[in-house]
Amino acid sequence: MAENSAHLTANLQSKPSLFEVVAAESLSATFYPAFRRVSQFLVLRNPEKFSFLERYCDDIFLLVNGLLQSYYLKNRGGTLAEVFYGLTRFSTDSKSLSQKDQSLAFFCSVILPYLRIKADKIIARWKDQLRESAAVSRVQLKQLVIRIYETSIGVHECLKIAQYIAYLANYSTSHTPIFRVIRQGLTYIQTEEESIDWTWKNLLKGHLRISTVLSEIILRSLEFSAFFIQFLQWWQTEAQHTDLTSLPTPKYPVLKRDFNYQDICPICLSKYTRPTCCAISGYIYCYKCIVTAIERKGICPASNYPISIDDIFLLYDN
Repeated sequence: MAENSAHLTANLQSKPSLFEVVAAESLSATFYPAFRRVSQFLVLRNPEKFSFLERYCDDIFLLVNGLLQSYYLKNRGGTLAEVFYGLTRFSTDSKSLSQKDQSLAFFCSVILPYLRIKADKIIARWKDQLRESAAVSRVQLKQLVIRIYETSIGVHECLKIAQYIAYLANYSTSHTPIFRVIRQGLTYIQTEEESIDWTWKNLLKGHLRISTVLSEIILRSLEFSAFFIQFLQWWQTEAQHTDLTSLPTPKYPVLKRDFNYQDICPICLSKYTRPTCCAISGYIYCYKCIVTAIERKGICPASNYPISIDDIFLLYDN
């Protein structure tokens, strides 16, 4: 009786809480935005040297993320974000993680997010084309695909909430629909006692191999970077909720030359095409010109102030 109780207690303790598995998912979702920000920073600092990052950012991230996740799945039994929270994967059928299970986990944690990123960009581009001009090929087909895609995303989010509830109620060992489809779950990593202390004395005596030390340093650096990415994500979220009235008012931009941009776009120097105002500087551009400028440099060409797509709006004469 006592042995059965101890066995049940161990099983209950090996199941992570919903907050831990959701935290691991949130951390994993911050990797691509962080990589994208770093790429954009490098491109802005030196466009000639790092311009390839703008074109191949997604593909480079796929390669780097694939190598990292493949290593962690093979050696630690979980992704980088899961290992960071002390979690590892297991098969709900065999209670272990076979080579096939690792391949499924790699596909779901690396390939599927990459396909989602590409699909989001295609859908966003189609939406911009439909808003910008009526002369778009296959309008009805694109509108249908957009509706189907958005509906599928909504259905997936609803299924995820339902799976969370099932996980909380102990009706399922998988916390997301994807985990349930590939029949996997998360549990705590079983820590083992180190037989050799990590000291300089043991290192100099040769009790610790240099390759082991270097690999541990690299892995700890990656996990610390994951924590730093989470901190930056929290910092940015807090900054977005900051009261703008408490921020100092920037000085009016002083230009070396006084241009007269009345009724013309400061970029193409022609009559406005779909006039679009920049809320940061007040200048008016062609919609296509300012969107292209934001995507390339992220600044207002006339005032050199940092801007984003959210800082522009269309003007209507009627």
